[in-house]
Amino acid sequence: MFVILSCMTIGARGALELSSLLSNNMVLQRETTVKLWGTANAFARISATCSWDNHTYSAKTDQDGNWSMEVQTPEAGGPYTIEFSNMTGGDKITLRNVMIGEVWICSGQSNMVHPIRGYANQPVDHSEETLAEADQYKDIHSFIVPRVAADTPQEFCEGVWRDGSAQYISAVSAVAYFFAKNLYKALNIPIGIIVSSYGSSRIEAWMSPEALAEAGGVDLEALRGQQQVQKRPTVLYNSMIVPIRNYTARGFTWFQLPANRLEYKNYATLLTTMIKSWRAEWGNPDMPFINVQDCMFPWDGSADKTTLPLIIEQQYALCGKVPGYYVASSTDLGSPTEPHHPQKDVNGERMARLALKYVYGQSDIKADAPDFESVRFDKGKAVVTFSNAEDGLICRGDSILAFELSGADQKFHPAQARIIDGSNRVEVWSDEVAEPVALRYAFRNYCLVSLYDKHGLTPRPYRTDCWDSVR
Repeated sequence: MFVILSCMTIGARGALELSSLLSNNMVLQRETTVKLWGTANAFARISATCSWDNHTYSAKTDQDGNWSMEVQTPEAGGPYTIEFSNMTGGDKITLRNVMIGEVWICSGQSNMVHPIRGYANQPVDHSEETLAEADQYKDIHSFIVPRVAADTPQEFCEGVWRDGSAQYISAVSAVAYFFAKNLYKALNIPIGIIVSSYGSSRIEAWMSPEALAEAGGVDLEALRGQQQVQKRPTVLYNSMIVPIRNYTARGFTWFQLPANRLEYKNYATLLTTMIKSWRAEWGNPDMPFINVQDCMFPWDGSADKTTLPLIIEQQYALCGKVPGYYVASSTDLGSPTEPHHPQKDVNGERMARLALKYVYGQSDIKADAPDFESVRFDKGKAVVTFSNAEDGLICRGDSILAFELSGADQKFHPAQARIIDGSNRVEVWSDEVAEPVALRYAFRNYCLVSLYDKHGLTPRPYRTDCWDSVR
């Protein structure tokens, strides 16, 4: 059951209490300064002794009983303990199995919620073997933020860190887990994921009032009247971002799009502003942000409509404009019958490629999908040149799918295509379009594709025209 909160309290301030983000099995970001925080009686002296260096840190509560302290973390490793003491009240708390590694915040709507165990008639590929081998990856720990909404900012949330045992990971976001698993296999260090996601949520719900005011272009009153609370402005920011913003992390992953598809034109501005705002909340203006291109599905009752690719354009509009922002391609993923596609392992693997290359400096990894560099129309054909495909393109199947051409009448027709001499160029033509002036690729809510680079990555939906009225 999901609830909307108007306030949240943690009880009378007296005995030493820790933020719920601080628990057994937590993963702290390596080689940096992290914050530890909680409550106790007013003007108490709080200490924390960390077993990795046996150093004791201290802080004093304010008149409301709140305290926080900054702690230096070592290189990756563990398990460690942290012993907290209320030197005024005498009570103590010891946290065990504390790991030091890499921490990521994983947010978005239902495809980020979708657990490894799947839903009825909505399975996750390779879930059984993932659960069977989970004990090999116990150092992948997770914290799931409860799905609640609040009208005012909440400093605390419920929850607990879990290790990577099969009994726990079945409920964890599949996309987030597969992302973490690929990082773990490459880096061989503990990975922590904080999953803060809510199905059917709009981006405005994840934004602060200040960020929404800066972005502009949003009918806030209309959104406040939405029946589903997760579509109302700011309510998830209040309850699912504010409580975790003190927890130091390496970066963000984001999988949210369909709830905003019908008002797509302002999405790039909203996303830019949200990224800026979240980075400020975490005190890191360079914090990496890995977005997931939404997967294909016949939204609005039609595979042929273009509501999905129109907003996917907005995702890619930030590339090269917002530093530290990346998009994991998903054009070949999706389902014709379910919005929660099964190929979450592929999403996670492609997200991890981007992180490993751009965040962890593994420059030899191929992470960027082929992209449209130029299109030239000549003698009734279009010649497309792709970037990020210097070693050539391949077709997985009998023919290259998903290209369309249009003449000046703005009517698109299916087109044939061939890769030119195994290169990064594709020739496209249609017998129904004698003089093409516009090209589209996979620019439908749902279609099949077969064009890849030699590393298994496929281009994004693309168009050369700006005819939004064409469906």
